[in-house]
Amino acid sequence: MRRATVAAVGTLGLLIAIGLSAYAVAAPTGPTTHAFTGTVLGDVIRSNGTSFENAYRITSSADGTGAGWNQGSNSSTTLPLTGRTTGDNYFADGVNPIRTTYTIGAANANGVAVLTGNGECVAGGTRVFEQQKCKFTETGTYNVNTGIFEVKLAGTYTG
Repeated sequence: MRRATVAAVGTLGLLIAIGLSAYAVAAPTGPTTHAFTGTVLGDVIRSNGTSFENAYRITSSADGTGAGWNQGSNSSTTLPLTGRTTGDNYFADGVNPIRTTYTIGAANANGVAVLTGNGECVAGGTRVFEQQKCKFTETGTYNVNTGIFEVKLAGTYTG
C-alpha cells in the first residue's frame, strides 16, 4: 500500500511538472500589468497668464519617493477651469515622462478647489520607464491662496 501511495504521489508530481512546463511554453508572452497608487504634493513655481510651472514631491507604491516638474496651460485664469500638463517624474529607478489633463472646480470659502483628472506615461523614459507605459486618475485639492496642490493617484503600469 505504501509503495502504491508513493508511486501515485510521484506520478502526480511528474504530471504537475509536465503540465507546468507545457503551460510555460504555451503561455502568452504579452506585456505585464501592475497597479499603483501614489500621492503628489506640490506648488506652482511660475505663473504667467494661463501658463505655469509646478514642482512637487511624488510618492508611488511602485517606485518609491521622487520629485517632479511639469509645465502646462489652463483654459482660463479664473476657476472653474480645465488644463493640460507635460512633465517628468524623477525616481531612483528612472525618469518617467507624463502628460495629464484635469479640471479644477470652483473654490470654497477657504480658497480650496477640487482637482480631478487623468494622465499617462509617455515615450522617452529612462531605465525601468523606457518600455513601460501607464494610465492613471488623479483626485485632490488645489488651494488658490497658496498655489499648493495635493493629489492622490491610482493607475496601472503596462510593460
